[in-house]
Amino acid sequence: MTGSSASPEESTLYMLASLVLLGFLVGSAMVWFSFDNMKSTAVLALQRAPAGGNGGAAGGAGTGDSGAGVSGNTLTFTLGGQSFSREIEGDPNATVTIAEFSDYECPYCMQALPTIQQLMEEYRGKVRLVHMNFVVHPDAHLAALAGECAGEQGKYWEMHDAIFSQKKYDNAGLAQTAQSIGLDGAKFSACLSSGKYEPALTAQQAAGSSAGVEGTPTFIIGKIQNGQLVGTPVVGAVPLSQFESAVKAAMN
Repeated sequence: MTGSSASPEESTLYMLASLVLLGFLVGSAMVWFSFDNMKSTAVLALQRAPAGGNGGAAGGAGTGDSGAGVSGNTLTFTLGGQSFSREIEGDPNATVTIAEFSDYECPYCMQALPTIQQLMEEYRGKVRLVHMNFVVHPDAHLAALAGECAGEQGKYWEMHDAIFSQKKYDNAGLAQTAQSIGLDGAKFSACLSSGKYEPALTAQQAAGSSAGVEGTPTFIIGKIQNGQLVGTPVVGAVPLSQFESAVKAAMN
């Protein structure tokens, strides 16, 4: 009634409604990341094996010293029971390894990119970066295949950065992106249309899930110990200081 105070029952209902609304708003803000079950430590076991392509699954696992699995600019390692060979960004012989799990259409991945680039510059010679596809958005799937195809021509990281900056996800757009970084267009198109890296993407997705990755971006930062990379996940487009803390911890 107008001008009268609310009854105790009405006050209780108002309070409950407010709490429900608050819970919905908080839940919506956090929906991108659901990491309650994220492992505090992830292990990527390196193997002694020749590079088997830029990103596909390879056979046979093994262990070795801190240099195991490095061949030229490629790091070969196992994760989730599968073996991968990934092109390295940074010093191949760096002591700290960062495995980046990202999706090319993910806005938070794009937001984190300059921070990672700054981290790599500040820790030049001490940190190496490898990229693993963890597809969340449908349009990012073809872009992930395009990255693998660019790796065949030795320009994985150039394509990685170009896809994020140009934001083209269909065949025509990705062909333009490939051209912009100097790829052989015919070879790139043939690779992309073949779907040859579909199994590689499936393997990377499964390996990420095995390591506790539930959303993008997730960065596993660690150090090789007896042939294994024992790392801590850093989740989201977080400030540089959080990445620095993880790197410093891995260096100790």
